[in-house]
Amino acid sequence: MQLFNQIKEEEGVDFIHTSTKDSVNINKLLKMLSESCPTKFKTVGAWVMIGGIPNIGKSTLINSLRAKDPVIGVNRSNRSGARTGGQPCLTKSISGFKIVSDPALYLVDTPGIFLPEIPDGSEAGLKLAAIHAIRDGILDD
Repeated sequence: MQLFNQIKEEEGVDFIHTSTKDSVNINKLLKMLSESCPTKFKTVGAWVMIGGIPNIGKSTLINSLRAKDPVIGVNRSNRSGARTGGQPCLTKSISGFKIVSDPALYLVDTPGIFLPEIPDGSEAGLKLAAIHAIRDGILDD
């Protein structure tokens, strides 16, 4: 935690530890997003983008945030949210999802951001494979 506080002080980066599995700090994240990105025009709402390496839970986080809204959470079906799964690289294109109904707040889901090339035999490639950030078959066994 000390390292995170140091990053916050030196870099001015806000962060919140979350868990979609246990719904930890999801409401706190919603509040932070609403305060950081106020809606200027009711017809357009506020738009925020989420990014990161593949398979870290960007789409799962979107679905957890959507479930907290009283209107969206009740009216959503299993197909209405971001597509999720156990394999990396399921998100193939950029998509926007409404996470708060009033005032409107949208979160843009993006495919995983990744290095264009992984050198053969690199330790970085092994680490990415170990945390399931890359699909099976990308690296040789």
